[in-house]
Amino acid sequence: MAAEPHAGTPAASKAEQAASVLRAAYARLEHVRPRYIVAGLVGFEWLLTLGLALTVRHNGWLYYQGGDQSWFYTTSWMLAHGKLPYAAVGYGYSVLLMPISLFAGPSLLHALPAIVLLNVLVLLPVAVLAMYGIGERIGGRMFGYWLALSWIAVPFIGIKFTDAGFHQRYTEAALPQGLGLTAMSDFPSMVMFAVAAYFLVRAVDRQTWTEGVLAGLFAGFGIGVKPSSALFLAGAGAALVAYRRWRPAVAFGAGLAPCIFALWEWKSRGRGYVPLLQGEHAYRLAAGAQGVIGLGRLHHYLHLSWAQWVTNYNAVQEHFWSRRLLEWLILAGAIGLMRRSVGAAALATGWLAAFVIAKGADMVGKIDDASLFRLLIPATPAFVLLLAATPLLLPGVPRRLRAQVATPTQTRRTARALRVLVVAATLVFAVVPVALASSAQRVGLVAPSIYDGEAGLVPATLPVQAKVLHGTTVLLTWPAQHVGPTRVFYTVLRALPSCLTTAAKASGNDYCLQDIARLRTPSWQESLSPGVYGYRIAVSANWLNRLNRGDQYLVSPWISVTIH
Repeated sequence: MAAEPHAGTPAASKAEQAASVLRAAYARLEHVRPRYIVAGLVGFEWLLTLGLALTVRHNGWLYYQGGDQSWFYTTSWMLAHGKLPYAAVGYGYSVLLMPISLFAGPSLLHALPAIVLLNVLVLLPVAVLAMYGIGERIGGRMFGYWLALSWIAVPFIGIKFTDAGFHQRYTEAALPQGLGLTAMSDFPSMVMFAVAAYFLVRAVDRQTWTEGVLAGLFAGFGIGVKPSSALFLAGAGAALVAYRRWRPAVAFGAGLAPCIFALWEWKSRGRGYVPLLQGEHAYRLAAGAQGVIGLGRLHHYLHLSWAQWVTNYNAVQEHFWSRRLLEWLILAGAIGLMRRSVGAAALATGWLAAFVIAKGADMVGKIDDASLFRLLIPATPAFVLLLAATPLLLPGVPRRLRAQVATPTQTRRTARALRVLVVAATLVFAVVPVALASSAQRVGLVAPSIYDGEAGLVPATLPVQAKVLHGTTVLLTWPAQHVGPTRVFYTVLRALPSCLTTAAKASGNDYCLQDIARLRTPSWQESLSPGVYGYRIAVSANWLNRLNRGDQYLVSPWISVTIH
């Protein structure tokens, strides 16, 4: 065995010098204003996000989307024009996007640059600030810096943690959605829950009403953005029980209530009922001729399958280096965090466990195609917090962490700012959405200005001209669509006379439409036999710019053509 270095030896001298340098750097870092370091971390994350955005495959501003993006934006566009469509999604993201949809127009493709910039330039830094704040409340500035740095680094470390066969799916399907490069609701809901967790940790630490109300408001709006993410409440509830303090719990409930009421009003106005409280029969009555979209009650949101959970669990080992290492890091982080704060450990473990169990057992989410990662995005802050807490297992580390103590002047100034934030958040998160939902004209799924396609609700505003040439030839023309660097193509949807004359017509003419052609030029011509035909033209695009796949982002109104 090699002898250990003794005092006075060259090896021991170098070790002492290195330790001295680290202690000096640590001391200097503690005296730097946090705003400078956090700003540097935000800039670092922007650079990493820019690097990812430029290197992964994409079509202009269009990256891989999860599939519901058209629902959120079309709802926002209609809401900006005083109309309320069928409320298949939560109200939060559509309300956030209203200033963009009001000026960008009906097509999501035109609004994507503004949406991506909103996510990356505004919401992404908010998440970094929230993670730093959580770490600072738990273990002082240094732990806050460490948690914020871990928050930035963990998604990119995950690239190296995947095997070669899964690398592309992780970088192209999971990371862009987790960093806000899409128009999905998972990313903004994650940011809202991170902020809610920050204020919740502050509330139980300071025993103040204001922080508790803000925690409830941000958590409630996160649920309003993505209702199925109400699983966050499992972690929040566990934390409040672990802290055993009633004042933050009451304040949290008071802040949560307005947003839950806003979601209630949104669903009841947009659907005619609240899905969680109504059975399948009421659901069928509300859905009417459009058919049943879900099953009502709790299983409308949770589709749990133990077999699916086991499949996803085994897929972790298949696509990543080590499932055991991941499990050990989570367990070690929970124990380490418990050494510093039992309540924070309860928050993180309850939050993450609820999502892993519910979403991992959901038939919609699969690791094999990376769709499960999108469903788990709202629980990412809890996962990173547990990973970052593993150093707290080291002897003496929890005791050496020093919490920050605010001066009386800072406390008074912060209290005034937080009261203003409570008023502003209540207006934006609850009052405005309720006013919009209550005053908007209900249009459901059947309206001239919308089309309920396979990818969701799409605006139907593309002007198309139809002509019959030589008695048997149909010629359709429409304006060419130019969406900056994003390349689009056109999908021709046609309904045959045999379908239009059957009982299926009672369910809406769109039931008969079939995809018959995809082309780059803004015109279509074909010869047909006598009869009445229906058409819609869709502006389609996808992140790979391929004709054989893609979602519809704008369609034409229904067009009837008669061939004699």
